[in-house]
Amino acid sequence: MDKIDIYNELKDLFPSARINFADTTYSIMTAKSFLKTSSYVKWILKIFGIFGWREKFDCDDFAMIWKMFVSLRHAKSIAGKSEGVACGIIWYIRDVSGGGHAVNLVRTECGWQAFEPQREEFFELSKKERESVWFVLL
Repeated sequence: MDKIDIYNELKDLFPSARINFADTTYSIMTAKSFLKTSSYVKWILKIFGIFGWREKFDCDDFAMIWKMFVSLRHAKSIAGKSEGVACGIIWYIRDVSGGGHAVNLVRTECGWQAFEPQREEFFELSKKERESVWFVLL
């Protein structure tokens, strides 16, 4: 996918967000393929003794490590010629706590999906949460 197409899709989803791109073309992955990244993330976190949220390793760090391993898997893949993979990070205000939070955003065969890296599951942002997204990094 071209970043212009992605920008238009993301602007429809998150009209108030500042959207930032690191690449110009992006591959789309299946949700199943994305979830295979879990074993790599668990492996590296275990090496560093990180088994859950902590003050020095919080939500944005979990989202960044997932993005990094998805990018590494994409770089190793022989499929496609795009520069990047459509996996990024969004920052928004949670309905539950009213505090800021960061999660992954992935373009799969099902469209754009939010992914909570600390629970390793896809979830749906509420309308209020979608409207509160202030930053997207792809």
